[in-house]
Amino acid sequence: MILVALTCISLHPAVAGSNPEQVNATIVADLQQTVGEDLLSLVDTDVYEGYDENTTPYFNVIWSPDGDQMLIQTSVFLHMIGGGDFGSAIVYALYIADADGSDLKCVVWGESKSSEGLIIRSPVWSSSGDYFAYVEESTGGMYRVKSSQLGIMSNDLQPVHRIDQDLDVSGSISEMPVNYKWSPVEDKIITFIPGNLVVYNLEDNTNFSLDIGDNYFKIKDVTLSGDGSKLVFSMLEDNYTKIHKEMFLVDIETRDIDQIYSVEGANFYFVKWSPDSKKLSFTQDSLSEGGGTLLYVLSFNDMDGEKPAIIPLLDYGIIEAWYPDSERLLVSNGSSKMHELFAVSINGEIEKLFRVDSDIDTMLSENGCVLVICRTLDRDVPSRMYNLTLLSGQDQMEIDNVYYYSLEGNDLIFVSDSKISYLNTATNEAWSIPTPIAYPETISLNPSGYSIAVDGYIMELQGLEDQAVTSIGNDTYSSVPDGTDVTTEISQQSETENNDSIASFINEKVDAFFGAVTEILGA
Repeated sequence: MILVALTCISLHPAVAGSNPEQVNATIVADLQQTVGEDLLSLVDTDVYEGYDENTTPYFNVIWSPDGDQMLIQTSVFLHMIGGGDFGSAIVYALYIADADGSDLKCVVWGESKSSEGLIIRSPVWSSSGDYFAYVEESTGGMYRVKSSQLGIMSNDLQPVHRIDQDLDVSGSISEMPVNYKWSPVEDKIITFIPGNLVVYNLEDNTNFSLDIGDNYFKIKDVTLSGDGSKLVFSMLEDNYTKIHKEMFLVDIETRDIDQIYSVEGANFYFVKWSPDSKKLSFTQDSLSEGGGTLLYVLSFNDMDGEKPAIIPLLDYGIIEAWYPDSERLLVSNGSSKMHELFAVSINGEIEKLFRVDSDIDTMLSENGCVLVICRTLDRDVPSRMYNLTLLSGQDQMEIDNVYYYSLEGNDLIFVSDSKISYLNTATNEAWSIPTPIAYPETISLNPSGYSIAVDGYIMELQGLEDQAVTSIGNDTYSSVPDGTDVTTEISQQSETENNDSIASFINEKVDAFFGAVTEILGA
């Protein structure tokens, strides 16, 4: 059993970390042994070679909203026996299981040979967790998508809907899933079929469609408001001589659809709803020679039945995110030699936040903390290494040499010094555990707070009862012994010598970051 210190940091005038608790991290399921073995059994072993050190399956765990179940998205690259360098295939599959890895079932699977076959992608739970959806894509040569079907199932694997989707819907990775959206507040799902937008209400088993015509080259920028009541999307017409793009607003409740913005000779993107669902922001680039960048906000306040007010914001930069107050935006502006971050209010006030002489990525927590990500340029460290900076008001925290990070809501997770560390940017709770593998690709914290998925390992966390919301059963998957400890070389080294350093690391960093706020509250 591995024991690691949990340091609870408070903004109230208490001594941070004066009574550290203990966290136990125990592996209760190894998906390589369960999902990985089942995945290999699905294919013809007379055709494909088995696993080796270069063909380890990829695992991505998507927890249900209550944390009681998980979807497991997996894929693996397999070589054909005697096929040489070009004889290979990728096998895709989606599984469902209880939170501890038990009651494992395969939902759907497919294989793609020489870029032709079936790809499984974009699994997402509904807001209640009673349903989930995923996409099956049939591909032809050069991975060209020939057909796309949206599958919707209940959490006990009862089929609900199967929908042929429009192939001309596209978007960026940050907008995934691109061609369908779950309502964030109820069990409604929205997707596009050729010529129509369709809304399915799974709570009362009804649906309706809106005619959008077929005079478009691409549907893009599909974005649902936070309250689930409104959706925007854009239609791009491209006849190779000019570009015309229109933005449409769909009222889910009234079933109305209206054009709210259009532009010729320019392209807009990064369309984002404000948290209060009353404003839209987007970045627009002119495609003409000498054209520049414009940042706009569309305001829907007290505008029932009318087009929104158009507010020009800046003539440079890119809108990264809305702040929680729905009155400010995080804006970045960069070049090959310098990158800057600003907080910009919708009335034009600008606050400079950060400047660095390198390219950066940015994320914003639900409580307004800015995460700045800089790729490490040191040639002596692995290429996938980052330095993180967390900003809150005038306070700043540096986290160097990170090789994995994620920010979901207020939960910051990062991997550094052979440890997985957690920091809640709202409550300032923090803990660390040894990582079971050196360079994890995916980490997902169960909403209950009681377990965490690290690639193919499901690890149960004890000692967080005060912070957890719900509980997870202690049953383990049959092929993994109950109470299996983290026994990698990394964790063995960390067990004895890193407990004190973990606590001091979190204390030092978080105390420095929130020190100014603590002094103000204690005054």
